[in-house]
Amino acid sequence: LIYGQPQTVPQDGEPLPIRSEVASYSLISGDDLEWMELPDPAFHADGMTMLTHGRLLLAQGTELSLFDPSVGVFVANTDVSEHGIEGIQGLSFDPATGLVIVLDSAQSKIIELPLGALGFDIDQEGLETPTP
Repeated sequence: LIYGQPQTVPQDGEPLPIRSEVASYSLISGDDLEWMELPDPAFHADGMTMLTHGRLLLAQGTELSLFDPSVGVFVANTDVSEHGIEGIQGLSFDPATGLVIVLDSAQSKIIELPLGALGFDIDQEGLETPTP
């Protein structure tokens, strides 16, 4: 399974997208499997990575948004500028260490952040943590 974040733009020269989606594709055949419309048609991910258990982390500017494909909605978001990040241009997640690897294009740096430091109510495996 692989994910993409396509946008639909009109052919009449209008620069604003009319749809923005997260789509899943078969890694073997490339066939599209499911398309989930995002609430903001102008949303364009500057980076995207899959956490364990199927959740996706999407970046835009200095914002990270947690997307749950099982329900097709953003379930949380956070601004990572407090971690010194100025502009995300790529993301990766290392499930062995629980680190989110951020390519900060504004500073030409790679920054590693523990998933738990992002303030999401999830553990490093991507599951919601139980509330006491």
